[in-house]
Amino acid sequence: RAMQNPRPPLAQDTGILVALIPTRTSFLTGAAKLIEFWDGPQATPFPIVIAGVLIFWRGHRTLAIIAVLMTGLAWLPGHLAKLFFPRDRPGPVTQPVYEVLGANSFPSGHTGLVVAATITAMFVLTALGHKRARIVAALVGGIWTIVVGMSRLEVAVHYPTAVLGGRGLAGGSAPALWPPRPRRNPLLPPP
Repeated sequence: RAMQNPRPPLAQDTGILVALIPTRTSFLTGAAKLIEFWDGPQATPFPIVIAGVLIFWRGHRTLAIIAVLMTGLAWLPGHLAKLFFPRDRPGPVTQPVYEVLGANSFPSGHTGLVVAATITAMFVLTALGHKRARIVAALVGGIWTIVVGMSRLEVAVHYPTAVLGGRGLAGGSAPALWPPRPRRNPLLPPP
């Protein structure tokens, strides 16, 4: 609620975005725009469904359905928060690279999606018995979460608290969606 309109943004939020203005380069701005598309609702559902299909074809039908639903449903609370707690995007003082319409700055859906996909991948790899791959997924997902979060700040379309909120909502939702006691659940493959 502290992030909700009509309250002004936190001075620290605006200060961080203003401090990032001198770091903008055409490369970083271009990369942030690519992330905007490929990690957003326009393109991301496709790799999630493709991963589900590959898991399904490998004979893990229930696990495939759980993985797709877990990623999508962990992303959902962020979108609901945008509806119930609207917050304006960063203003002109932060010199946004491009303008995103709507009072839906909090939380960052892009960051939340990466966190949801990372946690889902870790759970799926654990259920399939790939313990080392789970560690790799955690490292790659953690780095990608930082990259995506920084890209949202670099182009000034989200405040830092919006990025942290996206991480927190998806990071709290994804584990809660995993079926209880996966080792004893007859629907999941044995470890």
